[in-house]
Amino acid sequence: MSKFTLAGLLSWLGGFLLLGFQSISTLMSVEGKWKSMNLKDVVDAQYLTWVDGITWDMLTKMVDYVLTMPLFVLLFCVGTILFIVNAFFE
Repeated sequence: MSKFTLAGLLSWLGGFLLLGFQSISTLMSVEGKWKSMNLKDVVDAQYLTWVDGITWDMLTKMVDYVLTMPLFVLLFCVGTILFIVNAFFE
């Protein structure tokens, strides 16, 4: 098993665990509202100030999209990309 496969599996496992814990949290809450985590919730705002310094508008929108997408979706996408990279380097 290569490093890319192992990293992809760990990324998918993290995505499934996060999705499961968020589902359980939603079921246990009184309001029953889904609270989706993203990178902006996990990383402190002072470490994301570099995004405002990007001069190219399209790149700023792409980075902002990645930072605000649900974290479990991001983990699934990273895992899939790692599996595809593994297919090319195997």
